[in-house]
Amino acid sequence: MRKRIFRRKQLAVLCIALHCSSILCIAGLAGATAAEEAYAAEPDEEDISGADGDDIAGSDIEDYEVTKEDIAEAERSVSEAAAASDSKETGYRSIRNPKLEVSYDPGTGYFTYRMPNGGYFMMNVPLGAICDEAVDLKTGEETWIDDLREDGIPILTEGKKYESMEEMLSDITEEQVIEATADSTGSYDFCIKSGTVEKTGITLCVSYGGFRIARSDIPLWINRVQAPYGYEIGQTGNSSGRLRVSGNSVELMSDGRYEIHFKPVIQGLPEWTSRFVRDTTAPVLTFTPALTGQTMDRPVSFIPSEEGAVIRVYLNNKEVTLKNMTAYADGDYRVEISDAMGNGNVYFFSIDTEESPPYTVYLYIVLFLVAAAAAVIVTSHRKMRIV
Repeated sequence: MRKRIFRRKQLAVLCIALHCSSILCIAGLAGATAAEEAYAAEPDEEDISGADGDDIAGSDIEDYEVTKEDIAEAERSVSEAAAASDSKETGYRSIRNPKLEVSYDPGTGYFTYRMPNGGYFMMNVPLGAICDEAVDLKTGEETWIDDLREDGIPILTEGKKYESMEEMLSDITEEQVIEATADSTGSYDFCIKSGTVEKTGITLCVSYGGFRIARSDIPLWINRVQAPYGYEIGQTGNSSGRLRVSGNSVELMSDGRYEIHFKPVIQGLPEWTSRFVRDTTAPVLTFTPALTGQTMDRPVSFIPSEEGAVIRVYLNNKEVTLKNMTAYADGDYRVEISDAMGNGNVYFFSIDTEESPPYTVYLYIVLFLVAAAAAVIVTSHRKMRIV
């Protein structure tokens, strides 16, 4: 009789333990589900789908002036102007010139471009060329540089930059801008004016020109290369990237290193070669642990895909500096990465190390209670044998 009663007590203890365990498990899973639903339903101030990386324009990051939108707009302008017989593309812009007489002096290394009214300007590189050296631009008598722009921003010989064209014109005279030097990587455009002051005003001959400086250590974001003024496309075989020659221009179809040779179509001009690297691929970050779009409960570290990439980290919209590229503090993070050309990605994630335990904790509790119940049964069974 005592043996039967004792077995009933064992079953009662086991049932109670399993019942409590199931309640805790259901509660834990319900809590975790509710937390996930609340997290999903919570309105986001910013898109957090950046776990895979969202493209950002170069203008979204400080220190980068040229954006992909600017380039796309300029290329549309080039396409629209291509039908004009005297239209010419240089850099990002399409330029419209009067017919220029071109000559070259091998002793000085300067190209001279003479306008129909006799005014002229001189350059140490061909008009519209891509080069890797500083460019000197000089003008002749009664001719001056009316406008010189670096990546669309007006500059002077001294390198001063202005917010508007009107501000620049109010600060200079014709005599002040007869020579300019450009020596940094970028796309340059200029306007030459020539004429004499008469009673009826100033007779002007306007010539828009351009060139691009491409340093070997800084890639370009460029889709098309036009032959310089007075040249045509020559050999392109030493280029590692994919390209397609179309008329007097070369369409660049992939990133890579390019070497394009140009042949003169005007007697007396030297051959010209442009060498540069095209880079339109945005750098990325690899995160540990991987970002899942959910709040992280531990520190997050990351490494860039490119050396020399610029990384900026913002915690709760305030820029911070991280040690060893690891985020420890709780809060909302935004991490931006960009390369020298402004190609970039942005990532969003949050860290909360004080949030409620995940459902796995409840599972551990259930297993512990089951083990405890089993231990009670085994101990009771041994006592029964002794009795």
